[in-house]
Amino acid sequence: ALNVHSDDPLLHVYSSTQEKLEAITEQYNKAKLKIQALENDIEDLHGEFELDRLDYLETIRKQDQQVKLLQQILDKVLIMLKF
Repeated sequence: ALNVHSDDPLLHVYSSTQEKLEAITEQYNKAKLKIQALENDIEDLHGEFELDRLDYLETIRKQDQQVKLLQQILDKVLIMLKF
């Protein structure tokens, strides 16, 4: 049987290495969660941007139609004023 003592330097190195690995793994997991949260934020912003873009396009279309209508009305009024 092996005679293992708690004073064995190899056990201390393993413990220290294991602790370091656990600390690095914890940092990695925290960073991974933060990256996922940031990616979700980016996705949300893209969605909001797309909705805003569509809303702006609709507003532009409506304003363009209103300008055309007003131009037609103005043309008719000018024709009537000439007579």
